[in-house]
Amino acid sequence: MTRSLESFEDESAVRHVIIRYAHTMDNRQFDEFAELYHPDAVLTLDGKPFSGREAIVGWMKELAGSPAGVHMTGNTIVKLEGVRAHAISDFMYGRKLPEGWKLFAAGRYMDTLEKRNGQWLFLRREITLG
Repeated sequence: MTRSLESFEDESAVRHVIIRYAHTMDNRQFDEFAELYHPDAVLTLDGKPFSGREAIVGWMKELAGSPAGVHMTGNTIVKLEGVRAHAISDFMYGRKLPEGWKLFAAGRYMDTLEKRNGQWLFLRREITLG
């Protein structure tokens, strides 16, 4: 199967959004975090939906009250379907404590991203802890 340069660029752009999620979350960069989502996006955490960019950023700001940590995202599979992409990634979230690193959460991201005006952003992100 021959892939076009555009498909490689699109897959790279999708992966970049997924990576930026972790960095903006960990660095408490609220404005940059918001820009990763389409205005009509929905983020679902263990079945609880946050609809729209404002609600998603509100959720992130609520989490920012706890100490910052580091997200490690991997095993990402991206499937492109025109202006939509579906991605599955595993993640772990940990914090450095005085006694060393501690794992606080692990799970899976199931994402739908959409390319609008030449830019890939999250349309749906489902976070399952486990």
